[in-house]
Amino acid sequence: MANARRSILLRSVVAGAIASGATLILGTVQAQAADFGVPSPVYSADECVDAAWVARTGAVILTRDGPPLVPPAGQFILDNSGFGWVAGPDVYVARRIHCVHWIDVRHFSVQGWHADYLLDDGFGTVFDGSYDAGLYSTEINLRTQRSDRFAYLVGFRWIELHEQINNELSAIGFAFATSTGAHLYGGQVGVDAVLWSAGRFSVEGSAKAGVYWTHNQGHYTNTVGFDQTATERSVAFVGDLGVAGVYQATERVGVRAGYQLLWINNVALAGNQLQFSVVPPPLPLDTNGSVFAHGASLGIEINW
Repeated sequence: MANARRSILLRSVVAGAIASGATLILGTVQAQAADFGVPSPVYSADECVDAAWVARTGAVILTRDGPPLVPPAGQFILDNSGFGWVAGPDVYVARRIHCVHWIDVRHFSVQGWHADYLLDDGFGTVFDGSYDAGLYSTEINLRTQRSDRFAYLVGFRWIELHEQINNELSAIGFAFATSTGAHLYGGQVGVDAVLWSAGRFSVEGSAKAGVYWTHNQGHYTNTVGFDQTATERSVAFVGDLGVAGVYQATERVGVRAGYQLLWINNVALAGNQLQFSVVPPPLPLDTNGSVFAHGASLGIEINW
């Protein structure tokens, strides 16, 4: 119950953070939409002679909530180490196709989230459990600059969320495992804004939201020979909020450091399929899971 209350509270905080961030960015946009300011070498809405390409390379360092472990009635989670921080690549490329229109592509991924836990079957037998997960995100957007300080975008995003739990009772040599894959495909809309700037320094904010058709898969195995899969479709929501500080070292090179919040809702997570330990599939997969990932981003930006 305590974990459930924490999960509900966390979801409320995340939703509030995304809504507040979007409100802040939109407020800045409304205040600055008519202010073109000093033309930026990259984001210039009124000149076509500046940079036509932008490339960023760096890393994300993310953690996530959970792991979400929902055992069947009568079973208990005795311990849960939680996920740590894991680094992964972050690559962005944008190409100007018109004075105010850009096509941009971003990919980032995190592999190697790991947590340990203990599962009590309710009869005094305790399984050693492990939880592993990875996240992959690729998006392509059409971005329209309304001013040097504001742009809006529409795009397509593909997200993969892969998880696996392993539960082992070494005393008798029995183990069972459940893996899930959530494959999200959908459209998104968003805004970018320069929230503050002074000299070579600036602070940028972004907010994106989308609805996704999702194909969820589950695979259950155990050491006595059971091996079966289950599938389920769902409609997922993804909210993405970010803020970044930028130092423009030269006209063409900048250094970026930021923080990102990512919320994925209505997907199948391995920790929500522990019912398979009591009644193996085929069962409808539980697709009510949500993931809140957050962390830092670091990188170098070049424009030409």
